[in-house]
Amino acid sequence: MRAALAAHNADQASGGELETLRGEQNVTRPPLNVNDEVMRLLGEGSKLFMSERAEEALTYYDRALALDPRQVEVWHNKGVALTVLGRPEEAISCYERALAINPEYALAWFNRGIALNTLGDTEEALSSFDNAVKLNPRESNFWLIKGKVLAKAGRLRDALAAFEAAQQLGHPEGAQAIAFCRQQLAQAAPAADDSAEAKAWLDRGIALANSERWPEALICYGHALDLDAHMVHAWHNKGVALNASNRFVEALACYDRALELDPNFIEAWSSKGASLAKIGQPEKALESFAQALKIDPRYVGALYNMGDTLIGLGRHDEAIIWFDRALAVDPRDADVWADKGNTLGQMGRFREALICFEQAQSLGHPLAAGKIALCQQRLNAQAG
Repeated sequence: MRAALAAHNADQASGGELETLRGEQNVTRPPLNVNDEVMRLLGEGSKLFMSERAEEALTYYDRALALDPRQVEVWHNKGVALTVLGRPEEAISCYERALAINPEYALAWFNRGIALNTLGDTEEALSSFDNAVKLNPRESNFWLIKGKVLAKAGRLRDALAAFEAAQQLGHPEGAQAIAFCRQQLAQAAPAADDSAEAKAWLDRGIALANSERWPEALICYGHALDLDAHMVHAWHNKGVALNASNRFVEALACYDRALELDPNFIEAWSSKGASLAKIGQPEKALESFAQALKIDPRYVGALYNMGDTLIGLGRHDEAIIWFDRALAVDPRDADVWADKGNTLGQMGRFREALICFEQAQSLGHPLAAGKIALCQQRLNAQAG
């Protein structure tokens, strides 16, 4: 694994196992102040590093840091050069200097993980990778490298989830890594005792999820999948817990795994759509809900989610149709009544909205009373 180099102009170069950022191109301009000189030295060092002259690059990084020791990118790039030169302990110190200045520097967390893994400190490396993906969950390479370290540590189920996240984000190595993991997992079918224990862990996870204790539920689902990697409901419920924790890309990987095991798993199609909507892919979300409704046209969850997603697209009239379909199946769903009321209110149809909120209130919706008061104010204003 090669480390990723950062540069002050933040233009990313494509290709290679890890990201590499370009250095300053216009290096002939005379420096105007200390910051300009630091940037020039950073650019020169970056050019030398990308020419495989890491030792010389260090000289320029050190000169830059002598002028300004709070330059995050310089500390980071010095760490990368030291990693390449086989000096991971020194590299870690540089990454930690960068992170002391900017704790949200995802690339520094990632490359710190690479250096720690080189030293054999797998758990601390994985902790660094976790911070990296938390700060930048849409960087496919973070997921791929995290998966490789997990796989090497024998944690194939966790590795599979990471590889699936990488593939979901378009990493070209994702499919191959997934195939490797599945091949390894297929060689270890669960024993009968394992299956019973896996079911017990699944049930514990469900109980915790019902109390919205998502981190604990995730641990239980993980134990279940360690014992039985083909447990469809554990994959789905893990996705639900990840979605509730705002870890949408990881959730999508879990739903996809559940659907590979059971393409007719209606809840997984609907849940996948909800996560797709969360990451700004509403059209794909609608496709997932449509798949769910092909399996069961009366599935209220997908009918409701259709309407909710259409609101975000500004297609309010269509949303009302889907809410009505959901209410035709279950007229006692307070959330659907409330969302229909919200939609009608956005359309200026306050009298119809009022009726919906009154229905929601009668079914115990906690926000309905406030919505009713607001509708009445709007109606009084129209009448006055």
